[in-house]
Amino acid sequence: MTHHCRRVPGTTPLVLLHGLGADRRQVLGLPWDEALANRTVLAPDLDGRDFDSMADEVLALVDHLRLPRDFLVFGISMGAGVAVRLALRDPGAVRAAICVRPAWLHEPHPPNLDVLRTVADHLDGTSPDAFTSSQPYRTMYVHAPEAAMALLSSFEAPDPGRLADLLRTVPASVPYDRPESLAKVRCPVLVLGNEEDPLHPIAIARTWANRMRHAKFAPLPPRYRHPRHHATALIQHTVDFIGALDAP
Repeated sequence: MTHHCRRVPGTTPLVLLHGLGADRRQVLGLPWDEALANRTVLAPDLDGRDFDSMADEVLALVDHLRLPRDFLVFGISMGAGVAVRLALRDPGAVRAAICVRPAWLHEPHPPNLDVLRTVADHLDGTSPDAFTSSQPYRTMYVHAPEAAMALLSSFEAPDPGRLADLLRTVPASVPYDRPESLAKVRCPVLVLGNEEDPLHPIAIARTWANRMRHAKFAPLPPRYRHPRHHATALIQHTVDFIGALDAP
C-alpha cells in the first residue's frame, strides 16, 4: 500500500486520510507548516471500494508499520467517513478524530453525490464539454459555480477508468448504518464544514456533530470561493483541537 510515514518516537501518530478521487498529496499538501514537525504522521493512499475495506487497509498498515493502535485520525470527505468507521469498529484505536466536510449519512448513494455518477459516465473518453452540457452539472453550476468547475479536474486523472469505478462504488457504501450509530463514537471528535459546497452540505457536518456524544462543530470559510482562508482555518482548528488533547 503506497503511503507516507514519518516517525517521531514517543508521539501519538496522526493518520491523514484523503477524499474520494484524491491521494495522500491532498492531505499532506495542506499548509501544516511546522504543525506536524514533532509528531508521527501516516498518510496512506486508500485503495478500497467501501468504508469497511478502507478501514481494514488503515489498520493493516498501522500494524505492518508497528505503530500503536492508539492514534489520531484526520479525514477529508471520504476520509472523514473512514475515520468514523474506524472509531466504531475499533474504539480503542482512535484516540480522537477530525472530520472535514463529511459527505455521507447512513444511507448509500447520498443525493449530494449523485453528480459523481454523471462524472463517471463521462470518463470514458468523451470530452469535458459533454459533461458540462449535462443537466446535473448545469444545475450544480447555477447554485455553486466554483464547486461545479472543480469537478472538471476529474478529466485530468491519470487513470480515468479507475476513477470512474471509485466514483460509482464508494458512494454505494456507508460509514455507519443507522442514525443512532453516531452516538456510539466514544472518542472526542471535531467536525468541520462549510457553506456553498453542494457535495459536502454543511447540514451533514452539523448532523454528525449533534449526534456524537463528544463532538464539536466549527464552520470553515467556503472552500471553493476562499480556498486559502479555508485551508488556513482548517489547520488552525485542527491544531487547536489536537493541542487541547495533548494538554496536561
